[in-house]
Amino acid sequence: VHGEEEIANKLTAEANAIKAEADTALAKALPALRAAEEAIDCLNKNFITEMKTLANPPDGVVIVAKVLMILLGDKINPKDAKEATWKRAQVKMNNPQKFIQELKDFDGKNIDENILTNAYKIINDPKSEFTPENMLTKNFAAAKICLWIVSITTFNRIYQE
Repeated sequence: VHGEEEIANKLTAEANAIKAEADTALAKALPALRAAEEAIDCLNKNFITEMKTLANPPDGVVIVAKVLMILLGDKINPKDAKEATWKRAQVKMNNPQKFIQELKDFDGKNIDENILTNAYKIINDPKSEFTPENMLTKNFAAAKICLWIVSITTFNRIYQE
């Protein structure tokens, strides 16, 4: 009985150590998830409509749209012309409420590694100036979507550790 108690105590200690590690990782990941949620909560139909009706959007807006389409699993060809990428993004935003809901429902825990790699190629490219602050000078919705992208990919990276 003494040996069984010792084994049980050892297993309990191991389980507690794993739980503490998981709690620490979750505490790091949750702020990124909350930031993503808050970014989308700032969006409404009018902001999305304003963004999608841009006839000649600034490059930053198209870059945000491109990364977003990649994250949502759309097969974006990096060599596609700016106009082609923008047209596909406009179709995606055609129903603003549905589009916002799709972002809210996005599973940030399970992003395919190839999708992340393709998204990070753009996000981490200094020429893309992929920051919410930079996008805010171009379009409000693009800035909030940019913040969502940065936050949800950060959450995924921490969550996967």
